Amino acid sequence: MDVSDLNKARVLAALYNTAKQQGAGFLNFESTPMTEERAKKLLESGKTCYDYLNGRMLKIDLAQDEIDTRVYNQVNGFNAAENSIERLRLIDKYSNVISYGFDFKSYKYVLDPSAIRCETQ
Repeated sequence: MDVSDLNKARVLAALYNTAKQQGAGFLNFESTPMTEERAKKLLESGKTCYDYLNGRMLKIDLAQDEIDTRVYNQVNGFNAAENSIERLRLIDKYSNVISYGFDFKSYKYVLDPSAIRCETQ
């Protein structure tokens, strides 16, 4: 999956936060979500390949702009990586709506594979 348009720290944090604890990972499991800042520090250490991180199986390498998501998806669910990364893209795409104080209470959001629809309640 191509992630060249995204910040790698955000990608790592998103994949970590949606990954499930696996096997003996409960011994190291940290329930605290990873922040972008924490992911950035991990990447700045020079490590880009993550098998397990705090009890969560990631099996991803962020050294390139193309990541292989097959093992991540086998463990975390069908298209789990793609869905997580797509959420990042949607956040980027619609962040201007959030920053201008959009009234979310009067709208419900319906997510389907082709688009986001905004319907008034």
